[in-house]
Amino acid sequence: MTNGEPDRSEISAGDGADHLLYPFGFLIGDAAAWVPSHFIPLDEPGIRISIHPWTQVRCVDLGGERVLIIGEHLHPDDTGGDDDFVARHFPAERSLQQAFIDRLIGRFVVIRIRTSDRSVSIQTDAIGLRAVYFSRAPGSCIAGSHAGLVARARAGAPVSAAALPHKWGYPGMSTPFPGVLRVPPNCELFLDDGALQRFFPLDPVPPCALETAWDFALDQAGRAMRLLASRNRILMSLSGGLDSRTTLAAARPVWDRVEFFTYHETGSNPERLRIDLHIARDIVARLGLRHTELAMSRFQPPPEALLALRENVFTRHMHGVASAYLTVFACREYVHVRSNLLELFRAGTRTDPPASGGAVIVSPPDSASAAANHYLSRGKFAQSGHEHVLSAFEQFFAETDFARACSMVSPWDLYFIEHRMGAWQAGVVAESDLAFDTVIAFNSRAIIRRFLGVPERERRDTRYLESWIAASVPEIADIPVNPDTYPL
Repeated sequence: MTNGEPDRSEISAGDGADHLLYPFGFLIGDAAAWVPSHFIPLDEPGIRISIHPWTQVRCVDLGGERVLIIGEHLHPDDTGGDDDFVARHFPAERSLQQAFIDRLIGRFVVIRIRTSDRSVSIQTDAIGLRAVYFSRAPGSCIAGSHAGLVARARAGAPVSAAALPHKWGYPGMSTPFPGVLRVPPNCELFLDDGALQRFFPLDPVPPCALETAWDFALDQAGRAMRLLASRNRILMSLSGGLDSRTTLAAARPVWDRVEFFTYHETGSNPERLRIDLHIARDIVARLGLRHTELAMSRFQPPPEALLALRENVFTRHMHGVASAYLTVFACREYVHVRSNLLELFRAGTRTDPPASGGAVIVSPPDSASAAANHYLSRGKFAQSGHEHVLSAFEQFFAETDFARACSMVSPWDLYFIEHRMGAWQAGVVAESDLAFDTVIAFNSRAIIRRFLGVPERERRDTRYLESWIAASVPEIADIPVNPDTYPL
C-alpha cells in the first residue's frame, strides 16, 4: 500500500480482477509486444490483434480488404436489429466507405487491413469517444484503446505516468506516457509508419438550416436508440438540463427499456444537483419512469476498482461516480447513453465569455499558440512555465493539418470535437467502463457535419428544439429547464 492506495502489483493474473483492466479494450501491432493475459487473440493472419473479453468486434470481408469495427456501432438504417446489417452493407468501394462510416453512431474504432500487404489503418468514431493511442518505434508501431496499455505493451512492464499540469485532457495529442500519442478524431492512423492523415474536413462544409440539422439529428438518434434498446437495457441520466430533456424525449419509444438515474451529494455546485434531483423526481412521477437516485457520499471505489481506474485512465474526473456505477449498475446488459455532444449543436462550445460588444475575448484556437493560450486560460494556468502545452499543440497542428481544417469550419467547433471530446470526454467515459459500455446517441459525423454548416449564432437559438421537446413530452411541458430555483 502507498499513501492509502493499493499498489498496482496487487492486481495480478488469477485474482479475479483482471476483467477490470482495460475493459472494452484492444491492442494491435508489434508481435513482440506485451499483451494482457486476459485478452483474447483475434485470428488475423500477419497482424497481431488482441481484445478484452467484453469487446464487441464486427468483421467485414471485402476480398481485397478486411474491416474490423471494434466497439458499439449502430447504423440508423438497420431498423430490424439485423446483426449482419453492417457486414452486408459495408461498401467494397473505398471511395464509398467513409460516407458509410460517417453514418455509424456509437463508440467504436474502424480498422482496415489490406489483404495484399497486411497494411493497417485505424480511425475513431466521430468524436474519438472510443479512444485510440499509439506508440511509434523504428519498424514497429503499436496502437490500443488505453494509453497505459500501449505504454506497457511497448515497455513490457508497467510505466509510470508523468505528472504534467493539465486540464480538460492532455494538450494536443499528448499523454503522460513518453512516446504515447492520441489519435484525434477525423484523422486516420497508418500503422506501418505511425503517420496521421486527415480525412475530414477537406472541403468547406455546406450550409445547413438549423431546422434541417435538428430534424436529421433527432431522427438518426431516435433510430439508434430503438436499435440499441432491442439489444440492451439502457441507462440514462435525468437532470434539469436541456441536454437531458432532449435525450429523454428522443428515447420516448423505448422508455420501457431505460433505467433513469440522478446523482447528488457531489460536485462543485451541490445546490444545482439538489435542483436536478427534485426536477427528476417530478418528471419520474409524471411519466412513470424507472429511476434510481445515487447519493454519491455512499460510494467509495473498492481497492481493486481504484487500482484499475488508475491503470485504465490517466486523468481523474469522478471516481466516486464510477464506483457508484460499478456497485449499482455493473451488469453487462446495460449501455449508458450520454448526451454531452449536444453542447456542440447548441453552439455551447465557445467557452470563453464574449465581451460586452459581442467580441470574443480569447482568439479562436486556429494556431498552435492560440490553442495553447485557450487551453491555459481555461485551465487557469499561468501563461508561462508550461512549455509542454505549446509544444504539444505545435505537434498536434503539424501532424493533423489542423490549421487548414480550421479554414473549412469554425475553429471553436473543431477544437471542441477533436480536443474537448477526443482528449477529455473519452477519458471521462473510460472511467465507467468498469461497469458498462457508453455511447452518445448523436455521435455520427453525418449529424455533426450538418450542424457545422449552421452558423453559431443560429445554433444558440433553442426555440425549435424546445418546441420539439414540448410536443414529444407534453406531460412535463410545464417543468422548467435549468431553472435557477425550484421547489425543493
